[in-house]
Amino acid sequence: MAIGINLSDDDDWDDDDSSIFSPTRKGSWWVSSKSDPRFNASGRGYVGSFTCPNEARAFFEKKAKELGVPVPDDLEFGYMKD
Repeated sequence: MAIGINLSDDDDWDDDDSSIFSPTRKGSWWVSSKSDPRFNASGRGYVGSFTCPNEARAFFEKKAKELGVPVPDDLEFGYMKD
C-alpha cells in the first residue's frame, strides 16, 4: 500500500518554487513588541517554513525607518496558515 499527498487540488501550492520549505501557503501573520507597541501589527500574505513572512518583515523594516529607531530586540512574529 502506498501513501501519498495529492498537491494538484491545492490552489495555494506554488509549482515554480523548488523548495518544499519556502513560504508558499496563504495565511495570516502578526508581529508584536512589548517594549515598543508601535511595531504591533498583523496582515495577510504567504507564510510557512518557520521564517518571518516577507510582508511582516517589510512592515517592521518600513516602520523602523519611518520612526527613525531600530527594530526592537523583543519583536516576535507568528503566523497561521489558511
